[in-house]
Parts: sequence; C-alpha cells; structure tokens
Amino acid sequence: MPATPKFHEKFIKFSPTLSEQLLSLRKKAKAPKPVNFFISTYKSVHRQSTCLFEHLEAITSRMNSIDLKQFQLLGFDAFKDREFWQRFERWGVISRKVDELILKSNAKVHIALFGLLKQHFDNELLIAPYEILIPNSISKIKNTYDFSTIYSFPQTITNEIKSFIEKVLQQKSSERSNQDADTILKNISGFLYCLERSLNTEEISCAVTNGISLDGILKSGTYCSTIKYNIKEKIKVKQFEHMLRYHSPEVHGTRRTTLLRNMEEALEFIESLSATLKKQIESFLTANKNDTKKHFRSRIMRFIRLFYLLKDNLDNSQLTELKDNGIKSFLLNNAEVWKIYLSLVKNEARSQTQIYELRSQVNLLLNHVLGRSVNLNEYIIYMFSYPHNSVHGEFQFQSQKYIHDNYPALFEDLKVLHSLELERVDAFKRQVITVKNNFTAFLIAIESNDDCLSANQKELLATNGLEGMVKNNNNIHKALRQHIQHKCKMSELDLDYGKIQQNAINQLLDKVGLAQTISYPVSQMKRRHHVEKRSSNNFYSIKEAVQLAFHIEKTLLLNKNLSHYQALALKIGRILLKTAWNMTPTFELTTEDIFYFDSPLGGKKTPAVRLFKRRANYSTQWYRYGLQAENIEDEGIEMGEKVRPVIQDLIDIRDNDSKPFRDSLPDDHPQKHRIMLYQSSKYDKPKTVDQSVFATLNELLVGQGCEVSFSTQRIRKGGLNYIYRKVSSDFKKYKKAGQHSFEVFLNYYLKNESEKSKKTLSNAINIMGDYFHGRELSEDIIILTDVPSNSRQTPNGSCIAGQSSEAAKQYDSSNYKLHKDNDTNTTLCADFNACLWCPFFRLVADDDHVWRLLSYKVVVIDKMKAAIVDQELALEQKTYITALSERVDMILKNVAKITPSAPSDGRILLKKYGIHPDWDLVLGNEEFTL
Repeated sequence: MPATPKFHEKFIKFSPTLSEQLLSLRKKAKAPKPVNFFISTYKSVHRQSTCLFEHLEAITSRMNSIDLKQFQLLGFDAFKDREFWQRFERWGVISRKVDELILKSNAKVHIALFGLLKQHFDNELLIAPYEILIPNSISKIKNTYDFSTIYSFPQTITNEIKSFIEKVLQQKSSERSNQDADTILKNISGFLYCLERSLNTEEISCAVTNGISLDGILKSGTYCSTIKYNIKEKIKVKQFEHMLRYHSPEVHGTRRTTLLRNMEEALEFIESLSATLKKQIESFLTANKNDTKKHFRSRIMRFIRLFYLLKDNLDNSQLTELKDNGIKSFLLNNAEVWKIYLSLVKNEARSQTQIYELRSQVNLLLNHVLGRSVNLNEYIIYMFSYPHNSVHGEFQFQSQKYIHDNYPALFEDLKVLHSLELERVDAFKRQVITVKNNFTAFLIAIESNDDCLSANQKELLATNGLEGMVKNNNNIHKALRQHIQHKCKMSELDLDYGKIQQNAINQLLDKVGLAQTISYPVSQMKRRHHVEKRSSNNFYSIKEAVQLAFHIEKTLLLNKNLSHYQALALKIGRILLKTAWNMTPTFELTTEDIFYFDSPLGGKKTPAVRLFKRRANYSTQWYRYGLQAENIEDEGIEMGEKVRPVIQDLIDIRDNDSKPFRDSLPDDHPQKHRIMLYQSSKYDKPKTVDQSVFATLNELLVGQGCEVSFSTQRIRKGGLNYIYRKVSSDFKKYKKAGQHSFEVFLNYYLKNESEKSKKTLSNAINIMGDYFHGRELSEDIIILTDVPSNSRQTPNGSCIAGQSSEAAKQYDSSNYKLHKDNDTNTTLCADFNACLWCPFFRLVADDDHVWRLLSYKVVVIDKMKAAIVDQELALEQKTYITALSERVDMILKNVAKITPSAPSDGRILLKKYGIHPDWDLVLGNEEFTL
C-alpha cells in the first residue's frame, strides 16, 4: 500500500517549486524562535495553503500557456510580476463564483495567497493588487481597502474603476474632508454595488460590451438614471450619487457638503451674508449646548449649507431682508425665500425626509428667535393646516400648490370650504382626518385627471372655480368622472380609489349647493368576485402569521435594550395581530375605555374594551349617562373572548408604559387619558402613536430576521389569536426558543400542529356521535358534479337513502311519541340537522348547493348558539357547535377543489337573497340575521 503523500507534495502537480516553497514556510512556522522573519503560526500557514490548494485546479485551468509555465517554474516568485499577480487574483475570484466550488474553508483565495506571499517575501508591508492604499490623513488605523469585488467587473473597465477610486481618496485627503473613514469607504462600497448590479441590465451590459468606457457611462445622465432605477436600496443610491458628484460635477452637481468643513467655516460664511443671522445661530447653539441629540449639529450645518444653494438665486431686496432680519426673512412675502429653495430642489434627488428635516430646523430657529411656536408652512398661502391628531397644539399641513398655481378661483373656493369645515360646530361637523382625506382625494382627482380637459375647460375652471365645474350641463364634472371611470376599467386605477375620487368631487359640490351628476360611476359589482378573491389571497398565510408572532415574542424576550417606543410598537403589533381591531380606535383608547362587566351567573368579571369609531351621525355621551344595553354596538364595545387575549397587554400599557406620560400632562390636556402615549423627540409634550409606529415595528422585526412585513390590512377579520396563542404556548414549551432560528421553531410548531390535526376529524366524529346518539355517522364527504338520479332533494343537498332505510328507522324511533300522538307513520328521514354526518348525504359542487349549506350553517348553528343557557353544559354545547362549523368549512374546501367559483357564488346568493327557500319552508316564520 503506497504511503499517503505529505501535504506539500500535493502541490507538485501544479508546481514543484511551489511545493518546496510551502515546505520551507511550514518548517519556518514550526521554528521556536523565528529571527527577522515575518511568519504566522503553523496553523495559519496550513489554513492558507489549504485554501490555495482548493482553488488551484480551477485557477490553473484558466491560465494561458505563458502564465502557466511561469507559475510552474517560479512558484511564489512568479508573483513579483504584479500583472501576473492581478490576473491570478481575478481567476481566483471568478472560479469561486462561476464554478461554485465546494470548499472546506470559507477563506477567500486572494486573501490566503496574500498571507503566504507576505511570509515568502518576508515583507509585512507588502501591498496586494486587490488593495487600494488609504491616505494617512483619512485613516491612521486602516491603511488599505479590499478592492477584490472589482474582479467581478469586465476587464475593460477594471483599471478605470480603480483609478477613479484612488483619485477620490486622494481628493478627499487634499480637501481635508470632515467625513470619517468608514463613511468614505461605505460611499465607495455603495458605488461599486450599484455599478455591479447595473451590469445585469441589458442597457448597461450592452454599453460595456460595445466598448463604452466607465467615463462615458458615468457622464451620461441616461445611463446613470438606469443604474439608479434598478437599485431598491435608497442608501446605496445616495452613495452612488455622492461618488458621481466627484466624477462629473458638471453633470451631477457640485459637492456642496464639502465646502464647509466645520462650524467655524460655516459661521464665517453666514457672517458674510448676514451678521444678524450669525448672532441668531450662535444664540441658538448656546441655548442648546447641552443637547445630546445625534443629528443636532449636522442639521445646523445642513441649514447653513442651504445658503450655498440660495445665495445666487436671491435678488437684492431679498439679500437685504436677510441681512437685516436674519431668520425672520423666511417669513416675509408668504415665505418667499423658502419657496425659492423648494423650486431649486424640485428636480434634484432630494427626498421629502431631507426637506422635512431642513424645514424643522428653520422652525426651531424661528421658535428660538421669536419666542413662540412658529411653523414655516403657516406663511405659505397654498398650505392648508389641520390640528394634529396626535399632538395637542400642533398642526399638520397639506399642500394645494397644484390647484393654487393652475386654478386660482377653484383654490379660493377650497380655502373657504376648508375654513368652514374646520370651524363648524353644528351636527354636520366631521373629524379632522376625514376633512383632510376629502381635500386630499379632491386634489388627486384634479391633478391626476385634468389632462382630459380642453384648454377652454381648464380656463373655465381656473376663472369660475367649483361653479365652472357644473356649467354647460356639468360638462367638466362629467369629463372628470368619465376619465376616472375609464382608468378604472383599464385597471390603471384601483376601483376603491376611483370611487373615492368621484365622491370627493361630489362632496365639495354638495357643500356649496351645486348640482351633481351620477354619470359615469365607478361600479364595483362586475369585478367584485375577482376583488374578493384577490383580497382573500392577500391575507397572511398561517406560516406568515406564525413568523410574525414568533419574531414579536423573540424580540420582546431577547432584546433587553428596547426603548419605550420600541416596546410599545411590539405590544401594539401583538394586540392588532390577535384581534384585527381598527387601527385608529385602538390608538385612541383611553383609561376609561378598558372596563369590566359583572357576570351574575359565573361570578367572574367579563373584560370589555370600547373601540369607538367616530361616525358622522353618532355622538357618544356614555361617560355622562352610563352605558345601556341597546347602545353596546353603537359604542363599539368589544368584550369576552374577543378581549381576553389582549387585556393584559392593554392594562400593562395603561398602568406601566403610559402612566408617567399621562401624569406629566395638565388636567385639561385633551390627551390626558390616552393610553397609547410616548415621548417624541420632535415635540415637548407626549403624543399619541400613529401609523408611523409600524415602521419602527418592521425595523425591529427585520433586525431579528423576520421576512414578513407587518400590515393591519393583511390580518384576517376576527384576528389571529388562535395562531398567536399556539405560538406563544409553543414558545414557552420549546425551551430556549428565542435562541433558535424561525425555521427550527416552525418545524417544531408544524410537527405539533399536524399531530393535532390528525385527531380533529376523529374527535369530531366522536363528538357528533354523542350529539346524534344512535345514528350511523360517516367521516367521508362525497361531492358530485350532478344531482344523483336516485336521490331526493333536502334543504342541505341530496339524500340517497331510500324508504325504510336505517336512517329513516332511527328518525322514526327518535320521534316515536310525536308520530303516535299525531297518528302518522313515516318511512323517510327528516332529521336535516344530521345530514352533514350521514353516509347517505350527497352534495353537488354548484352555487345553489353551497347556498343551501351556508343556510344550514346560519340556521342550525345559530339556533344552537342561542340555545346555550345552561352554564354547566355550555362547554359541551360549544364543542358541538365547533364540530359542525368545522365540518361545513371542510366541505366548502372540497367543493372549491371541484368548482373553484362555487363557494364565493354561493355566498353572494346568501347575501343577496338570504336563507335558501327550502330552509324557509322548514323554519316557518323564524327570522335570522345574516
């Protein structure tokens, strides 16, 4: 048996010289005291050699004959030629990606090779081709940047990219950039990421293949727009844009942020414009010198840099006002200076968040200088203000700029209506959020549909406002409605949004007493079936719901550094996932909205929560007069089983999370009794949570690896408490669940769930066997496509039991006394309640038989629910009800497999016509509410 070759001998087939060089390195690594030799440990040398060996087959197969011969003869010494070294690195990176090597080591071959070469050449300061030197002025800790990703790019542009990156680093160094090294390197990484992804697009790939240089691509606005369009990560796009401004400032704009490197330079520049403004800023900085907020000074710098953009676009009178009044000049002439800034950034890639943050900083400076609360939007004529729903004393604003600029008379009408809606105190007063949404929908209806209007129609609307809309037999109104209807029919606009837009126009016309038209309505009837099916498919699947519940519990369990707001976001997510309650009433819960009903029978208190959804025609006075039984539905009272799963969370939020914030508010504060309170960094007083809480919730879930976004729109009606309760239970049973991945937990969950489901059908058979004592029962569900020829019609479906069958005998036996008293004799079964479990029952997979089945569910099950009066037997009766309900649902699923449209069509018949006529005959004059 031949001896096993030594490790270094494995390299002989690639290069005998390399084999000897590796042997030498391994011997030196074992030496107890290496002298004047940069050497790693033996373990490191072995690991690096192993990684190199795993790649050598693929790398050498890509070498040309000259490079291969050089490598075989010289081994490591071949790498004195840096071009050869660079080609070798490229082959290593490509082989790993293209050949999908199955490697024992996760190390990268270019890094392993570099480690071996530093030891071979005894040079700790050796620089590899894949590295770029970082100037010492940028970073004194990190000397090089790993540039190996460049090998994924075509060779034609590799050197261009490297030269550009080196040029950027040198320019940053010479400018004494105030950016830290990590930010600079992240910008470079983001640039390379966008460029690499763009090579997958046909347009950029063809450009490179056709010989267009990197310089030509980066100087082309069209190519750069294509690159940015295909990148979803906004931060990567910003990093790419930052690098573009270094490459081609004449095309992509200058780098304004580097012009003022520190606060001293910034204040010096401001003084050249306005000594008054400089004093105001210095006073503001002094007043807030103890502020520890992360972005405080950066926002001040951003505000000062604003004037680099503004200074050349202000006329002499505006510059004089700035010089004399400082920050107060922003309020003059309807905030003219601010509007100039908005017009300048309109065509730039500035996010609304950046504009919002800058406006907030202007507001803070104004508040400091004027000594009162000021909002820049108050001074802009086309901004409509609304009282903030979550923060008392603050306002939200809505821009009606499009209508103001294009339809002046219409804007004046809207301004009057806006004031009227917010100031009215009569019975027709509506909620602020409703008013705001109505004006928003009207703006969208005009802005997105006025292209259907002729020049004369636009002029009529601009000069006559709402009256112009109804002139000439509602000519403009009809044109807009027709255009909205057409967009809905072409699926360019969602049916719901189309209806909202049409209604918004009608409502404003109605407010001023103008005639409306119902022409060209958006009808939802024709596609209701498809909309319902699409909507049902949009609900969370069981796996998605389990994943959400798992990660909410895991985050609460493992993350001990959650802020108050983050913990509140998770608890709100848990509550809404369990209950599917409406978002706004949940957010507006008060301490008085959580209470208990006394239960005279059981002696226990029943928890209740008042989810009052404000309606136009209902005004609550229950705090004053007490709650009456007939008002429970109007008041939005949820109680009992709907509330129990979340009552502890609500009490915890009320008594622990929000109590300090409530205590800090004065007694007359309108949010004094709210429970969903938190302290926002933007406001002095606590505020009520709003929809933005879900952004925080999703950030936390993503941080834990959750792949499902939280959305209240996807939670099934009634909530997912069963799933959440099961997850929570398994989470506690499954030891250390939080330390495992979701996949591991899900396997455990589904294993238990499948074992439980196997017992469901047999349990149901046993349960119903008790209920229909003495009757033969079957667990089979037989569904046909046609009515059996030997059957008779029953209210439920079809029965193939003949006269004097076992079912008929059992029915006659059960009702013997009744038949005797009435002197009747029956040879057929009439126990329609038991049909679903009878072996003689057949159901046809069509809409009529589904209608019959759904009617059965309403009639029989509702009667059983109403009959639960005995507390001792309540549990048993509920068990029967559950078994019947599950049986109906199981049958409907099987029907859908044969005729997919039958279940939804049957529901439509039930909703439209009520109980099936055959059940009406059975019930007589009894009535049921659907």
